[in-house]
Amino acid sequence: MAPPATRMIARFAFWLALAYAAALAGPYLYFGIFLEDEQVSLGGALIAVTWTAAPVYAAAAFVSASPNGAGAWSFLALQVALIASFAWQFVAVLHSSTGGFIFFGWPLVQWIAIVLAFLVALALGWRMRPDFLIAPPQA
Repeated sequence: MAPPATRMIARFAFWLALAYAAALAGPYLYFGIFLEDEQVSLGGALIAVTWTAAPVYAAAAFVSASPNGAGAWSFLALQVALIASFAWQFVAVLHSSTGGFIFFGWPLVQWIAIVLAFLVALALGWRMRPDFLIAPPQA
């Protein structure tokens, strides 16, 4: 089992990812539920939010899988950088006619960053906690 400090970092990473997904879904839900004039596909919005938030959730999973605080903090920094990079790109293309493509294209770049960070972590000796994928015994 991970040390208490690492579990606290993992919980923070999870809630941060959940808040990120909620922030992405918020405008879709608002326009789709409260404004009847807007033609918003909630199914398409769900797919866009899931695809866009997936790299941030993957980084949160690496935080949770880290056996020590150094790995957890490193992947948490990656998670914050992923969120900040999407926000930066979103603001940069806000008034562009092709701004919606950021929801498809930027997560591809984020997945590349996650794979590179994972490979660097492996090269530096990072290994997943042995109990990460094993369910605790039930009493």
